[in-house]
This record gives sequence, structure tokens and C-alpha cells, in this order.
Amino acid sequence: MPDERRTEVQGAELVDEGWWQSVLAEDKSRGDAPTSAPIETNDPEADWTYAHRLHEDDEPVELLVTGFNRGGLLVGLRSLRGFVPASHLVDLPTHLNDEERRAALAARTGQRLLLKVIEYDRAKGRVVLSQRAALASPGSRTALLDRLAPGQVVTGLVTNLTDFGVFVDLGGLEGLVHVSEVSWSRVNHPRDVLQINDTIEVQVLSIDREQARVALSLKRCRPDPWKTVAERYAVGQVVSGKITNV
Repeated sequence: MPDERRTEVQGAELVDEGWWQSVLAEDKSRGDAPTSAPIETNDPEADWTYAHRLHEDDEPVELLVTGFNRGGLLVGLRSLRGFVPASHLVDLPTHLNDEERRAALAARTGQRLLLKVIEYDRAKGRVVLSQRAALASPGSRTALLDRLAPGQVVTGLVTNLTDFGVFVDLGGLEGLVHVSEVSWSRVNHPRDVLQINDTIEVQVLSIDREQARVALSLKRCRPDPWKTVAERYAVGQVVSGKITNV
């Protein structure tokens, strides 16, 4: 992971907000900005309070899909508009072109989905929900966040592969392995290394308990080739290599 995506906090690595914003930007780049906006209502503040309670209590809610864009689905949360990123939908094929992707998302319009609020930001007018997260029992996210710590190695199930990384179910909460943390070698796409439903060991890089975000690394559970580079190579040595980028 590039240095600008990290900060050092008390000697431990913490992936900063810019790292997560780059992830969200990947989904936003696929369509209209996935924000939620209040509409005409008698008590919008009560609706924001309701959304906040759903997030805090890790409680699932059934909502109607009201629309879509290339980044995911729009749902009605009382008077609010919530966004469900495509990467957090269950059974959405990953190998789709733009036309097939839009058709698959459009087919879900009018359906009711069981969802959990995974991000709540009143100041930015944003409510992000997940169908995958709703598969876990209520309260499991909070319990898992309390057990996790940076540097810890945990086992998870690969649930989705995207251009920007790998989503891993940790048992009630999905963490993200950014593509730069998949392997010590160059990775064009995570699917070149992993498959959905693979069980993998990952290291916890950072935890944002307020937003329930967990940054993970796969490569750090494997030997760092740079630590032994001096043992394998010497200045002036002639070696063979494969061109990976021009």
C-alpha cells in the first residue's frame, strides 16, 4: 500500500480516511454519487434518528429498492434515500460488463431487501447499507469489533472480488483487503489470486469502530520477500525477469 494511504499511530499502522475514501470512490465512479437525501416529510429528524439507531444496534431492516445506478441500488429508508453498493449485494455476479451489470441491478428495482446500515453520516447526508451484512445475527458486528485488534490474524471467507480489493466475511462483519494488500507481487485483479468462498487468513491493519470498517491484509500473513532480498541477490548479478508494466 502506498505510503500516502497510511499514518503511524503509537507505532501501529492505521489506514487513514483517505484509504477508505478511495474505496468508496471506486463505487461512486460507476454511477451517480451514492448519497442519501431527505425528501418531503413531517419529521425528517426522527428518520435520521431511526437510521442512526439501526446502525448503532446492528439491526436488520427490510427496505424497498427504489432505483439503481451503476454503483449499486437506491433504497427508501422512511424519508431518506439509502445506498447499497453493488459489492454488498448477495448473488450479484462479478464478471459482468456495464450493460449486464445495469440489467442485473435494474431487475432488483421494486424488490424488498433485508439490509443493515453499515455507514451513517448525518453531516454528509449519507446512509450506506449492506445485504451481505444482514446475513449475520443482530449485534454480531459489535461483538466482533470488540474482539478485533490491529496486528491480529483472523480467518475469514472471501465474499466478493472487485477491482479495488477483496471483501472478507469475518463472521458478522465484512473487512476489506485492498488490492495493494493482496500479495507482495503485482496483482492486476484479486481474482487472479483468490476465488469467492475461499477461506483465508488475514491480518487486521486498522479498525474504525464508529464506521464499522476493518482494513485487512493477506500479504502480511506471508513472508516478506524484501527481508531476504540481500540473501538472494547481489549487486552485479545477472538475473532473468518478466515485464509486468510499461
